[in-house]
Amino acid sequence: MTEASPLAPCSKKGEIRARLQVALEEAVKRGDVKAVTGRASDFYGPGGVGTHFADRFWKPALAGKSIGGVVNPETLHTYHYIPDVAAGLAALGQDPGAEGIFHLPCQPAESTLELVARLANALGRPIALSRIPPLVLKLMSFAMPILKEVNEMAYQWEEPFVVDDARFRARYGDLVAPRDEAARATVAWARQAFGGAVQAA
Repeated sequence: MTEASPLAPCSKKGEIRARLQVALEEAVKRGDVKAVTGRASDFYGPGGVGTHFADRFWKPALAGKSIGGVVNPETLHTYHYIPDVAAGLAALGQDPGAEGIFHLPCQPAESTLELVARLANALGRPIALSRIPPLVLKLMSFAMPILKEVNEMAYQWEEPFVVDDARFRARYGDLVAPRDEAARATVAWARQAFGGAVQAA
């Protein structure tokens, strides 16, 4: 996906984001506001609560237990490292000439399994990852409504979900942290944030 990719939402959440983007662009054209948009995919990293790599991932990982994921872990997927997102937004915010849409800086897409393997290497022990079958997830959603929201967005892991940040890099250079450095920082944060809770369980 590039900044020029057409808005073609296939979910309720996507439709809302598309309407907001169109409304912002129209406001810019009218001269009501000056704006620049920084876009990112799914997050991981220090402070990443509410992400796929938060307590539901790290508590079992730190305890040496298997993690039941809800998405296909083998598909290529762009994950944005949170400090890279912060650096990207800071660069856009400090640039008076920035306008339009920028995909924020990111490493090339990899599978969730590859990302988890790197996190496991930084942790110093394997992290067992399994997938809850989609049919089981659908049945579970009747009892847990939040899973309906997860099911709605699961298509993003059923085929490659690849973000191109070339426009950002051409203007601001390479602001992306090395993969292994990002993994070590993420594990250090996870130990501090969730390690105590695991030991007390």
